[in-house]
Amino acid sequence: MLDARQIYEKIQRDIQQMPLNEFLLSPEEENNLRSQKVASIVSQNLKDLETSLKVRVQNELSSWGPLCELLENEHITEILVNTPDSIWFELNGRLQRHTDGFFSELSFRNCLDRMCHEAEAYITTEHPTADGSFREFRFSLVG
Repeated sequence: MLDARQIYEKIQRDIQQMPLNEFLLSPEEENNLRSQKVASIVSQNLKDLETSLKVRVQNELSSWGPLCELLENEHITEILVNTPDSIWFELNGRLQRHTDGFFSELSFRNCLDRMCHEAEAYITTEHPTADGSFREFRFSLVG
């Protein structure tokens, strides 16, 4: 039985094998077709899985990955993400290491991009730090 990380990796391999462009399509048509193909790949890989595995892989692909569980817990007051596999949170005044992590550098970067967009906090070479609000959390990013 495959675990969530292995399923995610298989989906990524399948997506990477897709052709880069389709013959005689406009950019919009090509983008729509690519989105449909990606959705089909994800659906095919998740169809026979138990719900918890489906949710975890879907979270990694299009949401907050391993942070979803932490963000849903109203008793967690702080979340620290140092690297894709070094995630810490504060619960009841104690800092604890999260047992889950991002499946890849790509999913970690995609999650950061989504968070930055929602928090309206971006880093650049000229400004390597940013602050904002993400949900009920203060959001600080150091690049």
